[in-house]
Amino acid sequence: LSQAEAVELARLRFAVKKLALTEAHEAELIELVRAVEFHTMAFDIALSSLLRRRNPMSHLPRILTELREGKGFGELPLDESQRDGRVERSLARSYWELDEALQRRFRWLGCFAPAAPFTAAQAATLWECSPTEAEDTLTLFEEASLVRGEVLAATPIAPETVLWDQHSLLRLYGWALLRQAGEGDSAAARHASLFTALMRDAEDANQPHTMRPFVPQLRHAFTWAIKNNLALALNLISQTANLHAAFFELASEGFRWTEQALAAARLRGDNNLLAQALGSYGNALQRVATWPEQDRRARLLAALAAYDEALRFRQPDTAPLAYAMTQGNLVNLFLARAELPGEERLGRLGQALSAAWRAYSLFGQLQHEHYRQQAQRQLLQLRAACGDDFAALWAGLGAGALPQWLDTTDGGAEPAGEAATRALLAFLNSRSSTEEQRLLTEFPALLDAQMEPLLDRISEEYQDNEELLAIITRKRALLRACREHGVEKVFAQLRPSDAQAALGARFQEALNQYLVQQQSALEAGEQATVAQWQEVAAAGEALLGEEFTAISGINFEALRENIASTYNHYGTAHDNAGDKEAALLAFERAIALQPGFAMWRRNRVGMLIELGRPDEAEAELDRARDLEPEATRLPDLEAQLATARRGKDAEEA
Repeated sequence: LSQAEAVELARLRFAVKKLALTEAHEAELIELVRAVEFHTMAFDIALSSLLRRRNPMSHLPRILTELREGKGFGELPLDESQRDGRVERSLARSYWELDEALQRRFRWLGCFAPAAPFTAAQAATLWECSPTEAEDTLTLFEEASLVRGEVLAATPIAPETVLWDQHSLLRLYGWALLRQAGEGDSAAARHASLFTALMRDAEDANQPHTMRPFVPQLRHAFTWAIKNNLALALNLISQTANLHAAFFELASEGFRWTEQALAAARLRGDNNLLAQALGSYGNALQRVATWPEQDRRARLLAALAAYDEALRFRQPDTAPLAYAMTQGNLVNLFLARAELPGEERLGRLGQALSAAWRAYSLFGQLQHEHYRQQAQRQLLQLRAACGDDFAALWAGLGAGALPQWLDTTDGGAEPAGEAATRALLAFLNSRSSTEEQRLLTEFPALLDAQMEPLLDRISEEYQDNEELLAIITRKRALLRACREHGVEKVFAQLRPSDAQAALGARFQEALNQYLVQQQSALEAGEQATVAQWQEVAAAGEALLGEEFTAISGINFEALRENIASTYNHYGTAHDNAGDKEAALLAFERAIALQPGFAMWRRNRVGMLIELGRPDEAEAELDRARDLEPEATRLPDLEAQLATARRGKDAEEA
């Protein structure tokens, strides 16, 4: 902050409290901003603390003394490079002013994902209090500049909601305080259980999309669970599967979760967990098979291998429900394989029918009505897909008389031919515009108006599945557009947006990889190696590649700041290893990415001094001083530089 900006911020804060701010007060508050070395957040927290007093300005001298003499939190399980003394002194003052219960609540905010929204109800679960009490606490924290709330307007599917957020640095201090108090493990476990339960509730209500704003929290929960509670991680994978599938930019992350879980389960040696991990992996492979530029047959065969291995541990007499659910997964797989060129279509449909009937029968025996209805819908889908071949396939199954609900022969002929019916089902299941265009070109009957009754029937069958209905509605609109304007013209308009979506997905995957690597290195602390930080830096540089510059909606400035921090850690690792030249190069890259951040320049000054380049060090020190004139490290660097100059002068003499 400049002095003028600090005064303007003070005016705003005083106005909210309906307090007058005189010129004399403004001059006094300049001392407050100097005490926190012109740091915006530190000043805002100190100012909020001041304004909680009945007669604020009378308390300023004491607060100034405490800020100038304060030592922050002292020993914390936090890397020194992650700490900021200005913020810490201001935050520590506010923290110690809270009573013990509120201190605990502030700490427990640290188990939320960094820089991610949460609700008062979610905080209430963590704090074990009522949502109203949590709302009151968060409002108090907001007045103290420790959190911020944003009101989201009501929509047709959601009421007005307040989402809360906290600066990642404050969240980091909360997490460190939580660990220092010995509460880190219990808080992380409760957070992971909470968001798994919330995801399950959304899934049960057929509204997985409502958890989209909380994907960072789900990711944070999984990161903890995969290391500490594999059963919970597998549960979370199961609950988030539809959410990941509904948003293309999340799909690759969902697949990686299943890979991680399968690797962990193989190491664990628990057959039940391994079977669950194999089932999730098989489901994910089926979804991956629908992506653009995938070897669909290879993915489906890999999924089949996963299901077969899972069935070694899931038999009707030992795990009937899990066995039946795996049969349901096999139905989808065999249906997908039946549509592949070169496959023996009737054989695959027969396998699908056999698996579907086994699932339906077992769910009935288990009196599991929800899953029985799902299996019934699968059988109806198969009835339509098999067309005139269904009677022979059913007879080969040896299941006896056809159930009345599955006998559609009295309803007359299908509204479209057998081949077109199969093509329509494939069209509805396709995930890429390339596949959609191919089907519409090969089966022009899909564009006939006679498809509408069949679409009506499919919509009715899935009327309780909001996600599938949305897909059917979109596909129906696409068919109508192609009918009116032609297939080539419509898909020519879709290609740019498809390319942008694919590019966005690649960026998201690269970003997730970078963040995972960075978090792993940060958690390793001083044990993190030069090679580890080199990998993180390389992953960060990949995000700044030219191919991603065209993506809209990405805050590249914030990304560069984050990568600059990575290079600072990379430089520190080199310094600890004794390679001063490499450390200097890393610090210089941090400066190039974030030239206005004084800390990187101060680190370069220190390295230049150690390398015996005092002239360059002095020039850099001037730039660092201009950016942050009150930084506490400046006098030390000035003294080191003076000593280095004297030594060099003595050598030259």
